[in-house]
Amino acid sequence: MARNLSTSSLRSLLPGPPSRPLPGEAPQPPVAKQTAAASKRLTIAAACESCRQRKVKCDGGRPSCSACSKVSRECQYSTEPSESRAAALKRKHADLEEHLSEYEELFHQLRTRPTHDATEILHRLRSGHDVSSVLGYIKDATLLLQTRLVPQTVSRPDELRDMSNAPRVFHDVRDPYLGSLKSSGTHAGPPSDDVQGASGPRPSTALRLQHLRSAPYHSAQLVDPRLRQVRASAWTAVTSDNGLVAKLLAIYFQWEFPIFQFFQKDLFLDDLVAGRTRFCSSLLVNAILASASHGNDQDPNRVQFWAPGSLSYAFMAECKRLWELESSRKRLTTIQTASILSLRHTADGADKLGLGYMRQAVAMAEAMDLFTKKESTDSRASLAGAVTAWALFSWQRRALMHVPEPQWLANLYCVI
Repeated sequence: MARNLSTSSLRSLLPGPPSRPLPGEAPQPPVAKQTAAASKRLTIAAACESCRQRKVKCDGGRPSCSACSKVSRECQYSTEPSESRAAALKRKHADLEEHLSEYEELFHQLRTRPTHDATEILHRLRSGHDVSSVLGYIKDATLLLQTRLVPQTVSRPDELRDMSNAPRVFHDVRDPYLGSLKSSGTHAGPPSDDVQGASGPRPSTALRLQHLRSAPYHSAQLVDPRLRQVRASAWTAVTSDNGLVAKLLAIYFQWEFPIFQFFQKDLFLDDLVAGRTRFCSSLLVNAILASASHGNDQDPNRVQFWAPGSLSYAFMAECKRLWELESSRKRLTTIQTASILSLRHTADGADKLGLGYMRQAVAMAEAMDLFTKKESTDSRASLAGAVTAWALFSWQRRALMHVPEPQWLANLYCVI
């Protein structure tokens, strides 16, 4: 009881004010803040190689950490900034796999290439080129060689004609293609002079028929005696080379004409040779030559059809000059020209121009009642009109599968 009374009679003490720093002395932070700051440690992704080997603390400074800077020691990192050691190991592993793949590819090229190619590869390696650049050289040289290859023109192997091992679905005796294969295999021997008669073709003819069945299409060449009689100067102002015009016409009839036959071939060629303008015109001829020039492999500028130095540009410019003069004349050859120009511009990516020519062709065909079935005493004119009408109808239906159908084609139908 006495102790409690003596304790309660003492004056309670309060904490004193913080001490003020002396003049010129920096203020000291509170003890609690110092403890919190000391407890926070800077986390680094990876230490430098020197600190890691010595097992000392590294602050991760770049290009040199504090520990290496103090002793002027070279500081090297095996990781990228903010990259962990595990991520660095994965990256190095991927790099090693890539290098191994390159060396395996180089070894394969040295083992399989011809001797002169392998010697060139070794020469480049000994000259200081790295493996990646040498492999790039091999790849580029291979691609360049592929562009110079001539398409194969040999016949297909005889085993392709043997249908005994083919799936049963192909054993239909009514298959016309199977029949042509069987008939082509009956004339495999050399021609003989004593095998002649009215019952079958001569051996030379049979061998030619066999070649037609087995040779690739791209190795064929169009043969028509009328092409050798064409006079270029009579139909175009671009060139007077009869051989060039004949070649371009052959290209057109072999590669483009089978897709859309906008005109009757025989009627056109007959008038072309005879100089008549009923089923042929300079406008139509220049349109055909402009389109065929895209397939002329002798023209180095054929892919640049927009360039003034290309044949395509020259024939197209002449065609459009004549178009300005004759587009208002309602003629069958004008419809055929507009159809060819429509297809050509669409194939070249100028579909808006192609659609414009298609509209003019359809409008002129309707004005001439080309889509209406009617009796005619002129069989040649009826044939030419029917061929053009069906081709134009087919082309506009094919083209409009990819674009909205214009209003001016909504009611178009062909009843020929």
